[in-house]
Amino acid sequence: MPKEMERQKLFTIFFVFICLSIALLVLYILSPFAQSILWAVLFTIIFMPIHNFLSTKLKSPTLSSFLIVSFTLFLFIVPLSIAGIIAFKEVVELTKYLIEHYKNIPPDQLQQKLLSLPILNHLIKYLPRTFADPQVITKALVSNLKLLANISASQVKAFFLSTGVLISKLFIFIFVLFFLLKDAHTFGNYIYRFFPLEEKDKRDILSSIYITTISVVYGTVGTALAQGTVGLIGYLLLGVPYPYLWGLATAYASFIPPFGASMVWVPISVWLFFKASWIKGLIMVVYGAALISSLDNVVKPLIMKNKVNAPYVVIFFAIFGGLIQFGFIGMFLGPILFNLLFTIAKIYEEKFLKGEG
Repeated sequence: MPKEMERQKLFTIFFVFICLSIALLVLYILSPFAQSILWAVLFTIIFMPIHNFLSTKLKSPTLSSFLIVSFTLFLFIVPLSIAGIIAFKEVVELTKYLIEHYKNIPPDQLQQKLLSLPILNHLIKYLPRTFADPQVITKALVSNLKLLANISASQVKAFFLSTGVLISKLFIFIFVLFFLLKDAHTFGNYIYRFFPLEEKDKRDILSSIYITTISVVYGTVGTALAQGTVGLIGYLLLGVPYPYLWGLATAYASFIPPFGASMVWVPISVWLFFKASWIKGLIMVVYGAALISSLDNVVKPLIMKNKVNAPYVVIFFAIFGGLIQFGFIGMFLGPILFNLLFTIAKIYEEKFLKGEG
């Protein structure tokens, strides 16, 4: 009998070792697609209520999955991709235009053009005399424009290479999202059965993951709406052209780390400096930094605090620590992992610590 027990123990150890080794190899194979798969999992969790509703109405999980994937593709991915390509093209064209437009202008005219700008006309009083020399201005401007042109040219090649990688990742994301939605209940039941925990503990863990994911989504969308609204108010007060368009752009930009809404209000501040007045430009800088961008550090944690059972400071570090370590998807992974840790700690306390007491 002891030999049989020893043989069984060795078999168990060997079996667990083999399972862990194969699991690690599988994860290694999937690692190049990790971000696409994680995004697909997150979107599956978000869209599950809609998928369940459509599946019931349409009597077809496949058709429901197809409609949701199509919605995701055309409402989010395609417009943002097109906007990114257009914006990059405009930056390249602007750089080329500046070089061609200014490099052949005589120094005296160039100096007059520059000094006609409100911000430079004000700052020239505090700069060294050599700055007023037309030759110095011309040389500095042209050399910097050439530098920008060289950087833009090198970035064009990198842009096309990265575009190919991005398209591949998007294809994997869409592919995985479709099948995760289509077979969501099969995957869910399979994972649920293999959790070596009691039913209540399983429900607590899965509920923690779901609630945290949804709360992060609400927090992110809420922050975008708040920043877009506050940005719109500022643009209206300062007389920025097309304020509603820029307000919408601010809301969309808030989703893009690490700069977020500042990707919109900073260029607008520069425009106000040069085209309106340096006072309006300065007001926009202060307004953008103190009100628009700071909302990201306030609204998101406050919204999540109502859903996630964790201290405010923990939510703060979960969001921004995850963002630093894992990129944009870390905004979701950080809070999920932290909240999952608290849930597991609670289960441990109930099962072991209270039992000992």
